[in-house]
Amino acid sequence: MNLLLRNNLWAATSILLVSITTSLANNGAKIDPDTPPVKAWPANPRPTSEVFQMEVSEDGPPQKRLVFDCGRFALITGNYGNWVVQRPTARFSFQLSPKNDAEITFGMARFPQNDFIESLDQEEWDTYIAALHNNPNLKAIRGQRLSTDRKAAPKVLNENPYRVIDYEHSDSKGNIKTTSELFTFLDGELFVFALSGPSEKIDLYMERVYLMISRMDVLM
Repeated sequence: MNLLLRNNLWAATSILLVSITTSLANNGAKIDPDTPPVKAWPANPRPTSEVFQMEVSEDGPPQKRLVFDCGRFALITGNYGNWVVQRPTARFSFQLSPKNDAEITFGMARFPQNDFIESLDQEEWDTYIAALHNNPNLKAIRGQRLSTDRKAAPKVLNENPYRVIDYEHSDSKGNIKTTSELFTFLDGELFVFALSGPSEKIDLYMERVYLMISRMDVLM
């Protein structure tokens, strides 16, 4: 091989190596180590919870109670707002709607340990907030509340710690809805209670739902 050809091959090889090195460096620069991880709501179906009614007498006429079977225990509360059971979607363990308004839904989702967010700490909570921001259907986050905030309501299951987030989003038909989600942990599992419906209606039902949650008791 003559000297001119050898020099040309060496120059071409050097250019190629520089190009590959530069490309790898540029690709690596796009990775931000400070970007928090993202934990979206899992797509796999939630464990189902049976819902039934029972009557309870407490120094007076019998009163109807809603009971949510959660496996190792059950949750019981009053039927504030005359809710009826609906067929749940894969997102929830059960779903209810007001008897005369199917546009409003109240559901609960159960997550076994390590299946979703693992605590209510700010760093872990931010992974879910990041996932919401990545959702193209999100319109706006209306607010967030932590149970240690004195203005937060309601008291949940003997003041169990919880977080609440309210956000607006579009559905598959382009309608704007508001969803309010309350996250708390019970017996090692994550429970999320969610109220959802047309934005112009949601505030009418918020108080009733929080009354249901605040008066829940655990039956072992």
